[in-house]
Amino acid sequence: MFRGANDLLGVIHAGDPRLHGVKPGALREALGIATQSISALKTAIETRNASKVPKPDAAQQDYGVPREKDDVPELTGRLIRANQSVLGLSDALLAASAGRQYLSTALFAAELVESFQQLTGKGNAGLTDGEAVSRVVAFKLAPEIALIPGFNGGVAQQWWKDGHPDYVTDNSQNDQSSDGNGAGVMFLLFLTDYLGIAMDEILARMPDSKGNGAPLGDTYVNLVKAHSELAQVAGKDGKTAFQKMIQLLQENSLNPDGSLNLPANGNPFPSMQGAKQGGLFAGGASPVASNGTVAQDAQAAIQLETQVEQQVAALKAVLQQIRGDATGNPPASLAREEERPALVAGLVDGAVSYKPPLVGSVTTRLAQQVAAFRAPHYDQDLQTKFWPHVYNELSGTGPNKDRLQVITGTNQTPLTVQITGTLAKTPNPEKDGDLHISFLPDDPHFPTNQNPQEPRLEIEIIYSSAAVQLDAQPAEVGYKNPFDTSQLVAGTRIQAAGPLIYDRAHGVVDASGNVMYGLEIHPLVGMTVLTKGGGPPPPPPPDGTAQLSSDLDSALAQAGTLVQTLQNLTSLIQKMKGEAPANMKRK
Repeated sequence: MFRGANDLLGVIHAGDPRLHGVKPGALREALGIATQSISALKTAIETRNASKVPKPDAAQQDYGVPREKDDVPELTGRLIRANQSVLGLSDALLAASAGRQYLSTALFAAELVESFQQLTGKGNAGLTDGEAVSRVVAFKLAPEIALIPGFNGGVAQQWWKDGHPDYVTDNSQNDQSSDGNGAGVMFLLFLTDYLGIAMDEILARMPDSKGNGAPLGDTYVNLVKAHSELAQVAGKDGKTAFQKMIQLLQENSLNPDGSLNLPANGNPFPSMQGAKQGGLFAGGASPVASNGTVAQDAQAAIQLETQVEQQVAALKAVLQQIRGDATGNPPASLAREEERPALVAGLVDGAVSYKPPLVGSVTTRLAQQVAAFRAPHYDQDLQTKFWPHVYNELSGTGPNKDRLQVITGTNQTPLTVQITGTLAKTPNPEKDGDLHISFLPDDPHFPTNQNPQEPRLEIEIIYSSAAVQLDAQPAEVGYKNPFDTSQLVAGTRIQAAGPLIYDRAHGVVDASGNVMYGLEIHPLVGMTVLTKGGGPPPPPPPDGTAQLSSDLDSALAQAGTLVQTLQNLTSLIQKMKGEAPANMKRK
């Protein structure tokens, strides 16, 4: 059953039954929520802070506002791509925080809270008051659960879009109501993270309703009796407190389109002026280990340090290229690039032979390495919308077969992986229409090419331009490139999804079975730009030094990315120092 725009945040393929009969207005509303979530998640990934509020207009800058004339198929396609990006970014943020292991803990805590509500008679797990309490306790115990799409920020956005009705003094909504859950969760976060009341005291002040539930506004009235100073900030009753919360959101958390500008964890209150932190327990006591955050941040620091190493290596490669430009002696890898078979002539009879495929032991090892990077929410689109248009693979796509050896899945049923990283240089289209992207993965565990003079990993966007290569033209029929490639310049950070393959047309393997060149994500099926790199390359200078100028621009962009990564690493270590227990700090 369709339950509003928030319910559409789970749609990741065109066959989802929730799309049956859906109206354009609901699709536009859901797309607005999804794009706001993308902006928040991108901000959290780049700043290592899920509480960081994105710029108010970030969603509009990156994704635009749905137009009234957009039809259902266009809106559906955009929403599916946005939902896929939300899932991928959530995965990346959870992996970076080492938080996935705590998700089951949070869900268990939420269910346990609801069981105690039934035992104590305080709150009703089937109504707004009980559901809101179980969610917020879960957020506090394991903040990663708040990052799950639609679990926190999504319901808050739905509630706000629906006119932010007062389900704080009205407890009539059940636990499946987006508006009830949005209002209840936001009000409890307002009590804890703006007014500074600890959750254990909030629970103690909930009315004993004999299991029937009671409005959260009644809980606020009980809190005022114990803390008279609250009346000066938020009024004496639940209705005035609710209106104070609405006022704060209007003054601090609005996007230009009227939606809420929320951080990735959905909680805007800690960043507001005058906010007080209540936490879980009065007096700051907590059974949660104090060194958990430091340990997670240490892991993040190691990942940042790996990024620095990769970016230094990329910068070194570009500087070597610049030396080649200046001396007229390009690196050997570039010379070989020019010698790659064009596959343009002599295709009438299809007489083209590719290099041998990787042996089974190598493909098994590579498949095991990328298992942790699986992104199944892209599989259906890969198999139905993209793979049939990869030339020389399936029947009717060209005169030759098995050009690419699929590592994730099979050539009949390829599967998707997803990885974040940085573009090493501005890509250029090839004769087959594909755009070749030289890519530096963030995670050192993702398999890459071993030749230091080659791209660590290549990503290919198929048919970013019209193919002039003869055997590539049949597969182009009926395909439309969905990706905006104008932002893909050196230094740009993206999250990319697609199958991991070995390109037999020009792959190279050494005697030990190590892939020196030929590992690719091909074709790209999902892309989210995290941070933008330098501007587009300048037009070629009249003196013929276009390549040198382009490579210098690439080196500057990579140097800027390296500086930003070092700054992030410095900030993270400073944060770790502040979080470390007293006995761990240097005297």
